[in-house]
Amino acid sequence: MVDLGSTYSISQVSLNFYPTTPDTWHFQIQGSTDGSTFTTFVDESNNSSSMSSVSYPSSNLIARYIRMYFTSATSGQNWAALEEVAVNGTAAPTSNLSLGHPASASSTYSGYPASNADDGSLSTSWDASSDRYPQWWMVELARISHKRVVDCGASR
Repeated sequence: MVDLGSTYSISQVSLNFYPTTPDTWHFQIQGSTDGSTFTTFVDESNNSSSMSSVSYPSSNLIARYIRMYFTSATSGQNWAALEEVAVNGTAAPTSNLSLGHPASASSTYSGYPASNADDGSLSTSWDASSDRYPQWWMVELARISHKRVVDCGASR
């Protein structure tokens, strides 16, 4: 799941699955403004096509959180895995809003953390710890806040 820290108008979500050889994935892409109630805006639960990478444009999704919800896989690799997720939106329409933001998952295979799916590299991946479904990956699109410490030099 990705927390954007604020709500954004999402224009596209792009996925690169692992491995890069096409598999038949069953999943949903969901959005939320509060991190607990999710709305499905892409439903590939009955997908019958193999895919290694795919992009889904969106025109009406307002979200702070984006979650990939895997329901099953029918061919190839049997556990959920993502190499990279890119979330584009109106705040930065050509920028990846999810890049480097905190990510979490329902489970993680040792050495393949959730953060690998939004690190900007196609040579790393998040892998679920088993072939049991459902599995999910989510990114938090929170803004980074900077704090300034001011030393007033008060004497004692």
